[in-house]
Amino acid sequence: MKKSLWLKLLSKNVIDMQHEMGDTYQRIEKWSMKLHLFYFLLILVSIVMLIRIDNKVLSVVPLGMVVLLRSASMYDVKLQFKTFSQRRHFEFLYFFTLLVPHLSSARDSKTGLYRVLTKMEERLKEEGEGESDGVLKAGVNRLILEMTNNPGVLTPFIDFARTCSGTEIAEDVAVALFDFQQNSDDQQAITRLKNKVNRALEKRIGEIVDIKLRRFNWYSERVVMAVFVFLIGIIGTSIYVRVVDTFNLIKDLN
Repeated sequence: MKKSLWLKLLSKNVIDMQHEMGDTYQRIEKWSMKLHLFYFLLILVSIVMLIRIDNKVLSVVPLGMVVLLRSASMYDVKLQFKTFSQRRHFEFLYFFTLLVPHLSSARDSKTGLYRVLTKMEERLKEEGEGESDGVLKAGVNRLILEMTNNPGVLTPFIDFARTCSGTEIAEDVAVALFDFQQNSDDQQAITRLKNKVNRALEKRIGEIVDIKLRRFNWYSERVVMAVFVFLIGIIGTSIYVRVVDTFNLIKDLN
């Protein structure tokens, strides 16, 4: 694909993140165009200020705004992608928590993985509404097709994990699912899959707890610092008043 000027103004990393979140290249291009036209307007304002006003230093203000706004926009994209990735990974694991009981029943009734995934994919169509649900539905559908076209091949399962989660632990779960497909009569295969899903969920829950604790500690530290600064201000003001009163008293005595 030939990049337009507006796409060239964005880093490849930002484009890839937005595209992975579901934005088309046309939407990314329009977003970049609006963003950079506003930046160019600020640069133009800076040039006009440099020519027209006496205080040349003020002309730097719009340029500073361009730098800050661009940094904030790129940071916002990264933050959105991080949230999207976390939600996507959780949806992937939640899907497997629903899938494992179906696989256990399928093993007893000799129902294949293909039929189970087809049933789950139909359920995702009925229930899914979010962006991550859309990624998961597309991933499951692609996996079903690849299982038909390339039976007995591990690669579609790895691609499924990378698309729907993008984590190493998700790839481990996908490998366990492939193992089940190859050995559906083996009770150990479903046990290994169940254990991998449980470990992945425990790790994910641990990460969420760590994030919450870090946020709590961050806010706690800020509150303590605010109180400390407030107390220092009160003490400093009291000392200043005492010193001024003392000097005034000495002046009166003299």
